[in-house]
Amino acid sequence: MNRGCASCGWAGLPIREVCPNCDGTTWLETSQALGTVRAVTRVHRSLGSALDPAQVLALVELDSGGWVIGAGSDPEVGARVAVGQDQVLAPA
Repeated sequence: MNRGCASCGWAGLPIREVCPNCDGTTWLETSQALGTVRAVTRVHRSLGSALDPAQVLALVELDSGGWVIGAGSDPEVGARVAVGQDQVLAPA
């Protein structure tokens, strides 16, 4: 579950104690954050070790404002996705 600011409605990741938009501190539970995939990359090596299979990461522009990098199976640029608190992408 994600949280949205009760004062201005901002909902982004990671979850914060103070709203970056209005400095509010009252939060409401919201559904997953929705957004659009803007870029995708595949990481084949991490700290000198090969990753097999490669880890797929996507840059997601959130509908509520802001950006998040999430992991997904094979998102396409322009795809609509839902991003959970664990920052795993799922089709929206």
